[in-house]
Amino acid sequence: MTDPRGRDRWVAGELPARASPRRRQPPLLPTSTRLIERLERANRKHLVGRPLTAALRAGAGKPGGPPPPVLLMLVGGIALLVSAPFSSATIVFAAAGVAALAAAAALWRQHRAASRDDSLTRVGDAGELQRDAECFDDYLEEVSRHLPQAALTTLARTKETLARVITALAAADLDAIDLAIEETFFVREMVARYLPDACRHYVEATAVSGGCVVLEDGSTAEQSLCRQLDLLHARLERTLARIADGRAQALARHEAFVRSKK
Repeated sequence: MTDPRGRDRWVAGELPARASPRRRQPPLLPTSTRLIERLERANRKHLVGRPLTAALRAGAGKPGGPPPPVLLMLVGGIALLVSAPFSSATIVFAAAGVAALAAAAALWRQHRAASRDDSLTRVGDAGELQRDAECFDDYLEEVSRHLPQAALTTLARTKETLARVITALAAADLDAIDLAIEETFFVREMVARYLPDACRHYVEATAVSGGCVVLEDGSTAEQSLCRQLDLLHARLERTLARIADGRAQALARHEAFVRSKK
């Protein structure tokens, strides 16, 4: 169509392509050094597994029910508190009830601690083993940032196996399964010396050389540490297998004894 003046009213041709809108990039958040350290610490904690003391407490099992003195104090304390509002000496009855409940709680905590320590006595002095486990957990938490991930994973597996061995030794009759005394000695030294010393030697060697350590056989410090931890873990598994085999033999001997009574 044209207007009276002879000029085109419409413009022929294609419209210019519309520019595509730019995608807005999300703003980059500033990296926090403290956040990175916290994530690395959480990752190391995950790799190294639960503390040895926690594994030992879990392996010891739940203690039995409260002993009779605790039950008597508990019932007596509740009875005194219930009867206190109806007595002329309300304060005296209430105080006696609270004292009885506090004494029952203290005896119950003592009973639980004694039950846990009894399960460790077969491996040696329970208090000493507990202290060694706590020292090892503290030391491992301190040096874990200097240890390779492969070593941390092996340490986590070794601690769980160690707790299983200690639990098995605590529940086993050492005379019946004919287990050498060297086995219990090895378990104690694992906690007190072998595992901490392996980590300590690695940390000291890499600290002096800046992490570049090559041994005489051509292996690295990391390979040496992992080999040591693998050897210790394999030794623990053999001890656990000996305990299981001893229990099986004790069962077979008792069956033979029962058969002889026909």
